[in-house]
Amino acid sequence: MRFWLALAAYALVDTVATIAAAKWIMDRGRAWLVLAFLCYVACTVAWLIGLSARDSPGVTKAYAIYPLYAMVVGVAAGLLMSEQRLTARGWIGVALGVAAILLILSDEKPST
Repeated sequence: MRFWLALAAYALVDTVATIAAAKWIMDRGRAWLVLAFLCYVACTVAWLIGLSARDSPGVTKAYAIYPLYAMVVGVAAGLLMSEQRLTARGWIGVALGVAAILLILSDEKPST
């Protein structure tokens, strides 16, 4: 349970950090930079707490779960806040990244 609570905290704080970083890139306000930095530090603490939990799915899977969320939020923030657009190649890259992480997370063993 502690892993999933840490993941929820990570998700919330990472979302705030991503938005603050995007605002800093657009506005160059020092407050946005400080907020993003502090939130990213808090994300690291949440990640370490989740990784040390007894119910953690393991280091390999934890390393895959956290970046999956960060990638989805980062792409969404870039598309929504900065009016950037992805090319077809960009979307293929995002899809391949998600597929790779989902393959890492799958428990299925290959048949021989």
